[in-house]
Amino acid sequence: MMEVIHATDLGAGQWQLTVTFTDTPPPPGSRFCGELGQGAIMAARTHELDLLFYANGPQALPSAGQTLDLTQQPNTDWQPPVDANNTVILGKQLGIADAVYTCRLLKTQQQRPALVILQSDKPFPFKAEPSRIMLPGLPSDVIATMPLLEDWKIACRLAREEWQPGCFEGKSEDLLQQWMTDTSQYTAQLVFH
Repeated sequence: MMEVIHATDLGAGQWQLTVTFTDTPPPPGSRFCGELGQGAIMAARTHELDLLFYANGPQALPSAGQTLDLTQQPNTDWQPPVDANNTVILGKQLGIADAVYTCRLLKTQQQRPALVILQSDKPFPFKAEPSRIMLPGLPSDVIATMPLLEDWKIACRLAREEWQPGCFEGKSEDLLQQWMTDTSQYTAQLVFH
């Protein structure tokens, strides 16, 4: 059981929930599922989690103090990258939360991935902005980024199969393939779904 501290409607059935928990902190990549929908961790603090949450159909936004019956499904396969500076992170759908969580952990270790590519079928759960971090090998019109990662000086680009200004039109793997054609600087890849 988790208690809601704060809830924000991000649109398109996506919420950011800050919840309390009493168990040991869950590992990155864990999912939380229940009747309301499913969520993934974006940030963890002592007894608090920030979740990106996808609601199952039209739902009322949970209110502060509300108790949620969510089952934790840990991801036992997650491991931090060995050489973060040469790692590419792909985050799709709820995997966007996993990508942010991983970047947050790397940032505390004074590391950053070579590139993060986020993909969503829904509108992104944040307002995309033009990136100021230029990367050789990426199409010049693909400049949309997640502001939080930009603030952390982490190169990030957005991909959608439906056209959206500044985003790569297609899958994250296709954008990665285009980038790899012009550069071979990365050695590892983390993919979150």
